[in-house]
Amino acid sequence: MIVYKVTYTMPDDFISQNQENIRAFMNDFKRIDASLFQYNVYRSSNRKTFIHLSHFNDEKIQKAVLSVSSFVSFQEKRDAGGLESAPLIEVLHFMESSKDIIS
Repeated sequence: MIVYKVTYTMPDDFISQNQENIRAFMNDFKRIDASLFQYNVYRSSNRKTFIHLSHFNDEKIQKAVLSVSSFVSFQEKRDAGGLESAPLIEVLHFMESSKDIIS
């Protein structure tokens, strides 16, 4: 399993647009076989920091998901939106879960 955590902070004037951009790619992600990956987005209590947590069954589905055009567009818009902090990408090593994340 491949797991990534991406954290970044947006300026106040781009938060709503970033949320719309996230909704766009998540709608497209919902059309991909959910048994092969899980992608969640969270916003921290400061309302400006976004956390993306992704689990991929393997590199093939990771490449397919991350190449969806609405996701690529989201990344471009996010980066052009005046990030307050650049995306911090962390590779996580899965240990345990109270339920199956992906099959």
